[in-house]
Amino acid sequence: MVTGASRGIGAVIARTLGTAGARVALHFGHGQAAAETIAQEIGQGAAAFGANLAKSEDVERLWADVCNKFGRVDGLVNNAGIAVEAPLSATTERWLAAWQSTIDVNLTAPGL
Repeated sequence: MVTGASRGIGAVIARTLGTAGARVALHFGHGQAAAETIAQEIGQGAAAFGANLAKSEDVERLWADVCNKFGRVDGLVNNAGIAVEAPLSATTERWLAAWQSTIDVNLTAPGL
């Protein structure tokens, strides 16, 4: 399973694993169409799965969906990450919520 596999480094990792013959579960947070396109490029050994990694119930569903499709997970690439781009002086409720999402996805989710 590769998290954040719909673009950038995650997409390259997913394609590389698929080319090497691995079955690949591509996680996406927002890039469903891109992840599904990459899965189609890889072929029958790949599938795309959506989840918000900041929510433990989504992570549990993601894990169950991938195991239902592939039987088990032999490897995990924790590639997903987000960033907040705002000055610290902009400590509004919206910024604080975005900051919490960053912590949840980048630091907490890999341990779920």
